[in-house]
Amino acid sequence: ATRGFTWHNSFPILFISGPGASTSYHMDRSFVLAWQVTGSKRFAGLRDPNKWAPKDIRLNHVTGQMMRPEGLTEADALVYEMPPGTALWNSILTPHWVDAMDGQPAMTLSLVMQGLRYQGQLSPYEAEYFAHSGHFGG
Repeated sequence: ATRGFTWHNSFPILFISGPGASTSYHMDRSFVLAWQVTGSKRFAGLRDPNKWAPKDIRLNHVTGQMMRPEGLTEADALVYEMPPGTALWNSILTPHWVDAMDGQPAMTLSLVMQGLRYQGQLSPYEAEYFAHSGHFGG
């Protein structure tokens, strides 16, 4: 708060993944700070998210029903290895997927931030989502 940040809501989520587990291609409707506690994961975002998720897709996607776009290649991905102790910031409405890596169970503690403002202003994507839906996250 002393640096100009405020938020509407925040809460933790604990993700436990079995060896070799993967998430689907999806977007989070909130900002997420993910801390890799045990095991390793591979976070894959996109170098040009607007190309693959323009405004109409960002605002109208149905959770659990997104499909990785045809033509998406490894060269389009922006990949981060997450060994234990790694922290990763994922921006709201950014398409991504996550894979458990090292054949071990993996545990990630995520802090979800909704209605995050800097100096009173929402980020462009969160302002766009709030204007469209009338609420934060969801």
